[in-house]
Amino acid sequence: MRAIPGSIMRQVVGIGAPLSRFGGITAASAAALRRALELLSEPPKTERRQRLMSVAQIAKHVDAPADQVERWARTGLLGHVAPRQGGRFDRAGIERAEVVAYLRRAGVAEKTIKAAAEENRLALLVVDASLMQGGRFTAVEAARKANLSFELAEQIWRALGLPPPDPAEERFSRNEVAALRIINALGGAYSDEAIIETARVMGRSMARLASAEVETLRREMVQPFRDAGMSEMEIAWRLASVVDLLSPALATLMDAAHRWHLEMAIRSESIGRLEESGEGLPGQTTLSVAFADMVGFTAASDQLSAGEVGAIAGGFMRVAERTLPDYGARIVKGIGDAVMFTAPDPVTVGAASVALIGACAAERKPELPRVRAGAAHGPVLPRYADYFGRTVNIASRLCVQAPADRALLLKPEPAPPASAWEKARVDVVHHRRLRLRGISAKVEALELGSRGSD
Repeated sequence: MRAIPGSIMRQVVGIGAPLSRFGGITAASAAALRRALELLSEPPKTERRQRLMSVAQIAKHVDAPADQVERWARTGLLGHVAPRQGGRFDRAGIERAEVVAYLRRAGVAEKTIKAAAEENRLALLVVDASLMQGGRFTAVEAARKANLSFELAEQIWRALGLPPPDPAEERFSRNEVAALRIINALGGAYSDEAIIETARVMGRSMARLASAEVETLRREMVQPFRDAGMSEMEIAWRLASVVDLLSPALATLMDAAHRWHLEMAIRSESIGRLEESGEGLPGQTTLSVAFADMVGFTAASDQLSAGEVGAIAGGFMRVAERTLPDYGARIVKGIGDAVMFTAPDPVTVGAASVALIGACAAERKPELPRVRAGAAHGPVLPRYADYFGRTVNIASRLCVQAPADRALLLKPEPAPPASAWEKARVDVVHHRRLRLRGISAKVEALELGSRGSD
């Protein structure tokens, strides 16, 4: 909240007191968070009157000593006084004073502020200051406090996709020390290599999430602000305020999502092990399950913005929603660039998979990758509108190995008659034996294509 100047500060603080303690967790603070974001995201509707202030007035406005503000003016931090203004500063100078005062209260050195002003990046420094968590320790000190070797801490830092820390910079806060302590504790169960590999996965995910957040901010807030004639400094104030407000709330949201995904992953692993024991599971049903995804999309998405990635994935899902129900399949969920669906029998799931591949090919645009699918028929355990078990795992892994524009189906037992495939307008192109990750023995699969395809 400290980032918000002037009238916006008064409005938001008046309704947002619960935010600093609860960050949207309680009903009252969630309502306050919503109202504060509404205020921050609303561009000015009318042209504001030009204000002129003397150094003394600016000092009172930003609550800073007059001699300090005089020094800012003398060294050029407030810009230049225009002719015929009687030694007073206009809106741009006042904004600069608000920025400098905020940055000094945030602990930013005056020489750093001066360098940023000379390079015309004061607005960026405002956002940076709102993201800083009051660093008190160097990387070496943080590692030592966590009882972790600096070498391992640096490896994990790099694995997260972050630039190596300057050993002399006091960049680390208590939060980073706590994170390093957790990593040290994980060493009780996992090897350093396993921790580093997990950090790599986490780093890639966090980078994509951060990119999506920034792109949403740009589209939903920054562009409307620019269209309304707001200056870059005013926009920086707003963005810094949004960051202050949303950081604790989004952390709660991410924790909840992670717990749900972790629960589903552990349940899937546990069910698979119970199935391998041959004892079966209460509540199992027999069903055909399939996954379809876009070939090479993960690698291609590294060259795209988060919005472009979302648009392509959304287009793929819309094709699936239009196509699969017509072939007797039911969509279970979308998973990033993939879709999971079910059908009552192997022929139906094969026909639906081939139809989806064909529908995507028919609508293909330059940015839409080719599609593939993997399917299996067998026992599954329904839970929470989802499905788990070895059959699901095999379908997912067959999808990963399927060629572009083809579907791989675990060979059904008993095998459907040729007439069934002919009626479904599906060709069995090849019979294949494959080794799948996590499956001890090779599996037999049918490679399917639309009738008449090569």
